[in-house]
Parts: sequence; structure tokens; C-alpha cells
Amino acid sequence: MHREPKKPKNPLFPDNQQDSLNEVIDSKNSELSSNERILSYWENNKSSIIGAIVISVIVIVGIQGYKIAEQNAELKLQNAYQEASLNDSLESFAVNHSDTTLGGFAALELANNAYEASDYNAALEFYAQAESALVDSPIKDKASIGIAFARYQIDQEDGLLALESLFSNFDVLESVRAEAGYVLLVDAKSKGDDAKAKSLAEAINAFDNAGSWKFRINQFL
Repeated sequence: MHREPKKPKNPLFPDNQQDSLNEVIDSKNSELSSNERILSYWENNKSSIIGAIVISVIVIVGIQGYKIAEQNAELKLQNAYQEASLNDSLESFAVNHSDTTLGGFAALELANNAYEASDYNAALEFYAQAESALVDSPIKDKASIGIAFARYQIDQEDGLLALESLFSNFDVLESVRAEAGYVLLVDAKSKGDDAKAKSLAEAINAFDNAGSWKFRINQFL
């Protein structure tokens, strides 16, 4: 029985090309279906999506605005500090900004000036203020040793106790510990306690960051 050749589904394309065309059409239909799903999701949820975008923008803008405001406040404070330094009004600045780092710097400068003027009670007060304001700064240790020196000038034995406490505190900068140790060494030597002086010298010489205090100790001994 003679069979007629199978006719192409589309007379314009051979079967193999017709199959390829069908695949392309199916792919396009699939793409349209995906796009339609996306469009449908957008139509059903656009209010929520837009709201989320708006909130994200507000948060980002808010954070940036806060940073800018914070920078402007810091710049304003720096200008006020410089003006106070020039106008001899550091004390007022230190009091009004006692909870800031710059307020701590101002108090430290006032303390040093008072110490040099032999006003040790005022120096002690300003050093204590500086220590409190600079609690998160390594400069705090300079205020702490200032307190010890002021106490030493007011009451020698009390000051020696403060210096001993600093020297034995491993959280304190080595340069500050070495300075405290040097004063303790000189005191021990003046009292004829050579063993203590030698022990202090050995401890300070083992520091990695004692600065010039190693040289001073070796010169003194």
C-alpha cells in the first residue's frame, strides 16, 4: 500500500524548521508568562513595594543627614574651642563642654597651667575633670598622672600611693607608667632604698615604649 509523504504542518517550513519555530514560540510564550506573572505581582503589591522603597530611602537619607549634622556639630565645637583658646575663656568652655573630648582637652590645658603656677588644688580639680571627659582617649592617662603629681604636691605620701597605683596598672600607657616609676625610683633612692630603686629600674627597662625615661633612669643611677 502506497503511503503519501507526510505533509509539513506549515507548508512554508520543512518539519525540522517547523519544530524550531515551535520551540521559539513556546519560549516566547514562557517569557510572556513570566512577564505577566511579574506584572501581576507588581499590580497586586505595588503599594507595599513602593512603601518599602520609600522607607529605605528615608532611612538612608536620615542616616546621611545625621552624619552631616554630627559633623557640623563637631566642626562648630572645634571652632568654639579655638575661639576659647584665643580669648582666654578655656575655663568656661571646659565647664560647658565637660562631657566632650574637646572639653577634656581644655580641662587638661587648664590643669597644666594651674600646676605650673603651683596652684595644685586647682590643678587637681581640672585634671580630674579632664580624666572624666577623656575616659575613652589614651590622653586620659596624662590626666591620671597629673592627678598623681598634684596629689604628691599637696600630700607627698598620698601622691606616692597614686603613682604606685599607676605604675602597677597594665592598662595604662607604658610611657606614663615609666614616668610614674621614675618618680618612685627617685623617691626610693632619696630614702636609701636601693633595692626598690633597682627593681623599678629593671621593670622600666623592660618596657617596650618607655620613651626617654629609660635614658633618664640610667643617667640618674
